Amino acid sequence: MFDPRSARIFKIVNIEKSFPLWLVYLLEILSLILFLVFLSLFLFSSFQKSFSPDFNGFLFQRTCLSLFVFGIFFLYSLFFNLKLKKPGIEDPDNLANLLDFKAAKIVENSIHSDFSFNLSLLLNLLSQKELLFCFRRLLLPVKEIKREIKRFQRPREDEKREMETTISLAKKIAFSNQFPRISIFQLFAALTHTEPFLKEILNSFELTREEVEEVTSWEARIKKERELKKKFWERENLARRGGFSKGWSYGYTITLDQFSWEVSELIKVTPPSGIILHQKEIKDLEDALIKEGSRSALVVGEPGVGRRTVVLNFADKILKGKSYKTLNWKRVIELDMPALIAGSRDIRGLEMNLKLIFDEVLRAGNIILVIHQIHNYIGFKFGAEAVAKVDISGILSQYLPYPQFRLMGITTYEGFHRSIGNVPELVAQFTKIELKPSTPTETFKVLEEEILEKEKKTGLFITFKSVKSIIDLANRYIGDVPFPKKAIDLLNEIIIYELRYGRKSPGIVLPEEVAALVSQKVEIPVGKTEEEERNLLLNLEEIIHKRLINQEEAVSEVSNALRRARADILREEKTIGSFLFLGPTGVGKTETSKCLAEAYFGSKKRMIRLDMSEYQRADSIKRLIGGEEEPGYFTTQVREDPFSLILLDEIEKAHPNILNLFLQVLDEGRLTDAFGRSVNFKNTIIISTSNAGSELIRQAIKEGKDLVHFREEFIDKILRRGIFRPEFLNRFDAIVLFRPLAPEHLYKIAEIMLNDLREGLREKNIELLISPELIDKVSKLGFDPEFGAREMRRVIQDKVENSIAKAILSLKIRYGSKIKIDPETFEVLTI
Repeated sequence: MFDPRSARIFKIVNIEKSFPLWLVYLLEILSLILFLVFLSLFLFSSFQKSFSPDFNGFLFQRTCLSLFVFGIFFLYSLFFNLKLKKPGIEDPDNLANLLDFKAAKIVENSIHSDFSFNLSLLLNLLSQKELLFCFRRLLLPVKEIKREIKRFQRPREDEKREMETTISLAKKIAFSNQFPRISIFQLFAALTHTEPFLKEILNSFELTREEVEEVTSWEARIKKERELKKKFWERENLARRGGFSKGWSYGYTITLDQFSWEVSELIKVTPPSGIILHQKEIKDLEDALIKEGSRSALVVGEPGVGRRTVVLNFADKILKGKSYKTLNWKRVIELDMPALIAGSRDIRGLEMNLKLIFDEVLRAGNIILVIHQIHNYIGFKFGAEAVAKVDISGILSQYLPYPQFRLMGITTYEGFHRSIGNVPELVAQFTKIELKPSTPTETFKVLEEEILEKEKKTGLFITFKSVKSIIDLANRYIGDVPFPKKAIDLLNEIIIYELRYGRKSPGIVLPEEVAALVSQKVEIPVGKTEEEERNLLLNLEEIIHKRLINQEEAVSEVSNALRRARADILREEKTIGSFLFLGPTGVGKTETSKCLAEAYFGSKKRMIRLDMSEYQRADSIKRLIGGEEEPGYFTTQVREDPFSLILLDEIEKAHPNILNLFLQVLDEGRLTDAFGRSVNFKNTIIISTSNAGSELIRQAIKEGKDLVHFREEFIDKILRRGIFRPEFLNRFDAIVLFRPLAPEHLYKIAEIMLNDLREGLREKNIELLISPELIDKVSKLGFDPEFGAREMRRVIQDKVENSIAKAILSLKIRYGSKIKIDPETFEVLTI
């Protein structure tokens, strides 16, 4: 229901119409000016009379009168802004009661317009200064849109239904973002759903309704925070300032104060962001610090997930008095362990100082101690030996059981598993609180404040599309750093990049520049496909066939997968593509993988190759994901180079436990290593090769069967043999059968291999002429029905490359020589 006549807010709008606020402000200023003028004249007159003021005179009376008038207008405007503008909501079913004053005023004007309600509302909203932030972020041309609205005439039809639909949707948007009333920001966001004209405009600028809603919510949050900061009298603002005597009743901490810094004092100077992530974990931290028995917690997470921010937000909460009574207004102090180590003469002195500090914490009773990177000071296997050469676990174990001793340790997953986890009696005293990376939506909110601060310092302007690009590209292409850190780092890098190289639109950061920077970082194409890359993707089969002979089905399957990936038609949790290549030895399975690595990732070197015959034992899993002492070879490789092709050679020889490990990779695009860290495989192509069932493929070719149709029959047969399990095969995007090579294919393969040799010699300025007779001879010598083209590589190496090497060393071939090879004797002949 929408009934403005019965809503109190609309009655106040009508009052403001009769006696507008701008007139009140004008009269307020005029009366203040008159007061200052009369006061100056009165003081000047009194000075001339030797400081004998005439309190009954004309000037003093006019001074008092002007002050009185100013007071009336000032109190009226104050009362209007603080009280009348914010009436209570009497009937929440009436949508009109939910509008704030500004929104109600604009809706009132739109109701009495010549346009339809939605178009009139849109026109009025486009004139609001508060929304200019949103229009600039979205790069919407306000003047042009206004002109188009005035040209676009639509009759007023079913106006009440139109109003109720728009305002009802605005209410839904406001409540979903924790706003108690509907403001102009939610009205504009609602129009993106209900006004077809606005939808067309957004489509022309490639904007979605969700994106508009994000930007309007962003500005609404900024406005809310600014208004809260202005109200210094609010309990929250006063609580952060603190009192004078809260700590007087507690003990002194002389030694602790020398080797620490107070988190609570830092917050008073620079309050943390209004965007609070990990709220559940902060609540768990509070619970851990008041529970019975040991009151200590371990905050575990990868660097960059916000471990320190959790501590800051927790300290801010207790500083405001919003936590449990037993925690409120306690001192949160971080122990500076490096300073303590440097300030102690030896290990014995360090232990004595540490005991003094812990004793002071116990006696004081109002301290929550924080130790950053606590794993560096526990045990000798990891961290302590290299950093401090001291193990404080014994001292900690003495104090942790005391309820008055509250400790927060900050550590990583690796630090926990390799250091703290090796001391079970210590782990039992802590409550473990794990921090996961923030989501892209949460990261966007973190960037909101970061961006405003950076823009103020640099004078740059970062569009909304650029912010989205930063988050999307960081999420997809930066795998070794978690959110929100990787997005913040990328934001800092794009600002530096723009200040140095910005050309397209000086002072404005555009999505294309974000994509260009990420492309430089990861060395693969990012963003909209350029003409050259588009041609490469469309003609990928032809490019691969320049090096691969007689494998049309295989090339077609993988080419289609790459095109889908580059066009972003893929599920985010999956890899770019996963394939199982089946076929005899030497038919081009590995060569196809090399071609793909070069075509998609730009280099054959971007291939991680694992010989799965080396992983036939169950304990070899440590070599993949790591163990107690060393990180895993495989997970480390992918973490360091997440944009790569992974070749799992002879996959059928791996232990079943190893195959189970790859089920998660193929299904979810990630793998958890031995230290609890998630490794991202979303930007990899995974190819597994196997010779299993090669004789079945040969037999099918002899019988003239089409491999595409034979594939189902082939899979059924290898499943019956128990070579692979169904759940393993089902995880692949495609199972590709490779044909055995016939003698007629080997001529082309020999030509490709000899051309590779010619290119290598050309770098030494030696020209090799390749005759058809040489190609024919090499192809005949290199043919082996069992090993395919693999023998040809050996023939070229033994017959051709060895002869050329001897000729170079004997100075028969010099810089700039032209040579050819005798096809019968393989002797090097100079031309």
